[in-house]
Amino acid sequence: VIVPTMTAVLEKTGHGKLDSRMLNTAVSNIKAQNGDKYLEKSEEQYPLPLHTEADLVNVIKFTLLYNNYLDSVTNVTTEQISARYTSLYETKYCAKHILIENEEDAATIQAKINTGDKTFEDLELEANALSIQQQEENPTQQQQNQPQTLNANDIMLEGVQIKQFSDLSCQAAANYVAPFATALENAEADSITVTPVKTEFGYHIIKVSEIEKAELTPELSKEIRQALNTESTNTPGFSANATKKLLDQVTIDITDEKAKKEFDDYRSKVEEQALTYIEPETIENTDPQE
Repeated sequence: VIVPTMTAVLEKTGHGKLDSRMLNTAVSNIKAQNGDKYLEKSEEQYPLPLHTEADLVNVIKFTLLYNNYLDSVTNVTTEQISARYTSLYETKYCAKHILIENEEDAATIQAKINTGDKTFEDLELEANALSIQQQEENPTQQQQNQPQTLNANDIMLEGVQIKQFSDLSCQAAANYVAPFATALENAEADSITVTPVKTEFGYHIIKVSEIEKAELTPELSKEIRQALNTESTNTPGFSANATKKLLDQVTIDITDEKAKKEFDDYRSKVEEQALTYIEPETIENTDPQE
């Protein structure tokens, strides 16, 4: 009852356009992946009885139409894309860090680096050797790490207890807590902090090997838009609120009493879930720390 009715609602409200090739491709892929069991496997993905291929086609058609509708109402703006690009894509810092819990111990390691007694690379080689030793001693916890993805935890290095010595790969500063992010933003390529950076996790000695810059290409813009769309549609109550807006535009007359009750129950659940949705404009002034 729900799938054909909601498909009709989407079509009546102007959201029923669908590339038939996309639908045919989706069905063909499911059949190719699952063989003769494609209906049974599809029932695991879509919690609906699928007795025939036509049932599957109808469900996929509705799913594609509905997802297109949700994408159309997320209202992702060029300003949002630009802000996300600036925050997470424009600049990435290729960094490694030594994390030490104790400030005095962190100062000890930092001093060895600053005086040239030990280079960061010397310490990295020692940490890497200890990491390999850890993996050999604990084969059930062995990690398939290459040297560039060093991740040594709880090791003694130069007489100091190290919480972590790891390669953080290349990431935006916004992915880290504030003091760490600030240190990255103030760093130059091929540089090491001259004093440990304090965060809620401990004290960090950070080496930035490279700083990568990326242009906002059409491909990257599309990727960011899709990510923002997904975030919006995953917001609690978003889908239900969008569905309620669809249903409010049409009059639905179902004559069969059993079918009518089923759809009315569905509509009641949608309206209840829609109440949990908070419109973005109502939270614009919220303190980000709250």
